[in-house]
Amino acid sequence: MIIETIRGEVTGEPLISLWQHYPDVDMDPIKLAERTIAVQRKFPSDIIKLSPQGRFPVVDFGCKIQAGTDLHGGSGSASCLSCIIKSPEDWSQIEYVDPADGELGRQLQFIPRVAKELRDTPKMMTIFAPTMVARKLSRNEFANHLFDSDEGKTIEEAIKTISRVVTDFGKACLEAGAEGLFIAVQEADINTRPSSKEIRQVIGLNTSTCQELNKRAEFSVLHLHGEEVLFEDALQLLPATAVNCHDSVGKPSLKEAPKSFSGGLFGGLSPDHLLEKKVSLEQQIELRNEVPLILAPECVLWQGTTDKTIEKIFQNYRKEK
Repeated sequence: MIIETIRGEVTGEPLISLWQHYPDVDMDPIKLAERTIAVQRKFPSDIIKLSPQGRFPVVDFGCKIQAGTDLHGGSGSASCLSCIIKSPEDWSQIEYVDPADGELGRQLQFIPRVAKELRDTPKMMTIFAPTMVARKLSRNEFANHLFDSDEGKTIEEAIKTISRVVTDFGKACLEAGAEGLFIAVQEADINTRPSSKEIRQVIGLNTSTCQELNKRAEFSVLHLHGEEVLFEDALQLLPATAVNCHDSVGKPSLKEAPKSFSGGLFGGLSPDHLLEKKVSLEQQIELRNEVPLILAPECVLWQGTTDKTIEKIFQNYRKEK
């Protein structure tokens, strides 16, 4: 029933997909594969999100990164020590990098190891939309450089190059054994720019990549990061089979989302609540009979979320079945 639900069918099945970062091992894709397999065997999600370290797309372009930490309440994601883009003029440095080489190539080693051991469970590899890669390359200054400098054409050419890399990497992930893709976008958040028109313009820079990968993948999940996103605009511009967003704090809610989107919905779990060991799933159990719900984090489980809490999620959500 998992694929049917991802595609928007209301099945009522208690489907779960949990994910988090593992900063103690995720700088090594082989160790990360081993951890992913071990966690899946302990807590069997119905669909596995493959979660590489959070700065893997920028290393081959020249950024220097450091591993994340297991600090309580943090995401555990890696961060940049130095970014290659420091000023608008630096975008001229962006050149195509082969996704079979370097850090991107290392991530492609991760996928077949998981696929071999967990072949019966659908897997989606995490990738970042081109504008999100650009955001990480520039310490969040990409949109400001695009609209507030005289380097607009240079930056647009850089985005085209990044788009080729992301598209080729996504294709390689599917060839390596991922059935689907989890495509993350931060730029749909209205807090990224004061103008909705500018936000839509930025989102649109990802359209060709999402179109191409959505056609090739068995399924795609669009993660719209942010507490207040242009939900309908993003889904019009970025085709996907399913969506994941901050449904407990943003709009629309999971109950309202099907009014403007016909695909599957990943969500229902607040990482903040789970960190506080609050596992109350009555509303989610009721909701799965109304919408195509896969119970999942709104973004990522925070570091410090206990195994006991995760165990309760599985027990409570599946107990009626």
